[in-house]
Amino acid sequence: MGIWKRIFGGDDKPARTPRAEEPLDAGALIEELKAEGPGAKAGDVTVKSSPRDVIRYTFVRLAAGTPAATLRADFIKRGFSGRVADAYITLVQSTLFPGR
Repeated sequence: MGIWKRIFGGDDKPARTPRAEEPLDAGALIEELKAEGPGAKAGDVTVKSSPRDVIRYTFVRLAAGTPAATLRADFIKRGFSGRVADAYITLVQSTLFPGR
């Protein structure tokens, strides 16, 4: 028996399974946000927030009339990269605000 098995034990511990993330159903989220309209509520988002929460936050801020540049600066201040911020803003603008 090796020293590491004596210190830490053998392989009798079951392997930890990674937490399954909830798949993002973009179509359902878009329909939900369209139904709620500008009265939708958004929570606070961070880099660790789910994509669903970030999309909701982006929609609410854009529906309230926040310019995309201001929203981008807000995302960067919250720790998002500029590229990711642009991706969220572009996604919401192209799917929920076509023609704007």
